[in-house]
Amino acid sequence: MRPADVVGTVLFSSVNQLRSLLSLRLRQARLLNLDVVSGAVLSAWAAWKLPDGHSQPRSTALLLLGLTVWLIYTVDRLLDVRKPDQPPTPRHQFHNQHQRLLWRVAAGVGVVGIGLVYTLPASIVLFGLKLLALVAIYLLIVSRIPQTSPWQSAKEPVTALAYTAGVWGPPLVAHPPEN
Repeated sequence: MRPADVVGTVLFSSVNQLRSLLSLRLRQARLLNLDVVSGAVLSAWAAWKLPDGHSQPRSTALLLLGLTVWLIYTVDRLLDVRKPDQPPTPRHQFHNQHQRLLWRVAAGVGVVGIGLVYTLPASIVLFGLKLLALVAIYLLIVSRIPQTSPWQSAKEPVTALAYTAGVWGPPLVAHPPEN
């Protein structure tokens, strides 16, 4: 075998291994709801930049948003896996398999989130507490609805509304539009 062929084979093999590793890590991030967290934080960062592109996002607000989104999605999945009729999606299987650890991590994330609340302006905290109350009621209700209930169809739109409120609410209450 020529040296160029050896180098080509090694490079091809290395690229394939890197691609496999990256694919595995992205699947793991998705199972942990980190794709949703990334989308929320990036969207909120863009919302903070509006309308002129010069506003500075509050880093603590973005961090708290990311932690809160992760916490809500994780707790929702952990409550889902307690239902007997839950469909076996990969995310639900992962949360079922690791629920003891995920409950502990969720508790820790909640404590960190409470600590971060004290770094935010009162207007953002008040908005967040109102949204938190609504999301808590939502999670309580949805965790008790059987998978076969027609009310399950409301889960996705309600989740989207809460997600949107969490992304856009803090920038809007921190910088209300001028009249």
